[in-house]
Amino acid sequence: MVQELCQSLYDDKEEMALALEDTTIVLSALVPWSVAAAVPLAALGASSWGIAAAVYLYLQPLWSWLRTSFRKREQGA
Repeated sequence: MVQELCQSLYDDKEEMALALEDTTIVLSALVPWSVAAAVPLAALGASSWGIAAAVYLYLQPLWSWLRTSFRKREQGA
C-alpha cells in the first residue's frame, strides 16, 4: 500500500525501495508497541529498553539520509 501511494514521488525504483525500507521496515521496530519490536523483545524476555540497543536501526536510516543529501549536493554543484 505504501508503495502504491509513493510511486509517483520517485523516478528511480531502487531509490524508492531504499526509502520504503528506511521508513516502513527499519523504523517500525523503533516503536516499542509495534509488533516488529514487541515480539523479538518478548521472545528474548528483554525489557523495552532493548530498543535503545538497536543501534543499527538508528544508523541505517541516518546513513541513507546523509548519502542522499550528498548525492543531491554533488548533482546540484
